[in-house]
Amino acid sequence: MRFSLKLLAICVSVAPSAVVNAVTESQLAVDQFKTTIDQAISNFEATQLNQWSFQVSRYENEEGDETSSIEHFNPQRVNASQWQLLALNNRAPSADEQRDFQQRKQDSNSNISLQLRELIQTDSLTVISEDNAYIRASFDVYLERLGADASEYLQGILAFAKDGEFIEQITITNTNSFSPMFAATIDMLELNLAFVKINQSILTQSVELEMQGSFALFTEIDEVSSDVYSDYQFIGSCLNC
Repeated sequence: MRFSLKLLAICVSVAPSAVVNAVTESQLAVDQFKTTIDQAISNFEATQLNQWSFQVSRYENEEGDETSSIEHFNPQRVNASQWQLLALNNRAPSADEQRDFQQRKQDSNSNISLQLRELIQTDSLTVISEDNAYIRASFDVYLERLGADASEYLQGILAFAKDGEFIEQITITNTNSFSPMFAATIDMLELNLAFVKINQSILTQSVELEMQGSFALFTEIDEVSSDVYSDYQFIGSCLNC
């Protein structure tokens, strides 16, 4: 069933009892939307990545130092070999680079790990626009890595796709400069997350980050990175179980 948020208009000339009813209906619509987003988060969390293979193209530019890679993940492989480095900086990787890559993956237990329930403070959700395809809402952000103080300077906007009933896009930006750690100041941050729905599974499509600031006054922070996920293949036993 498609979810639609009804915008309620209250005329100033209505009777007091009608005003109370309209306010009640409006609050019910807000509560229903928050419940819908909470369910969308649960659906994302329910996706089992160990039943999917995929490819990821990574790009990073740190103060002009560019790196790129193309990687493939297959959970049916054993341990570190689940990850394969297909390309490094637009060339085939050497055997040593492949071994170093797999060792880093094993040490970090690297995988897609987005904690939407931590990121999106659902109690703060506020609808800002709606059309036939999407509901867009703002929300307060909390990132455990940054802590509560730094998270206060972050604001999020999500796009909820009515057709598939899932969160299709999230944008996080800062409202002011903040310090995530001693001697570091972030003046501009923009994090964009995109998702795709394949049958009933919600999968990450891309993660893009742009960040500017300074460290210890004299060192510039200027970072752009992107991870683009593609070629999802279900290799589990039952896709819609």
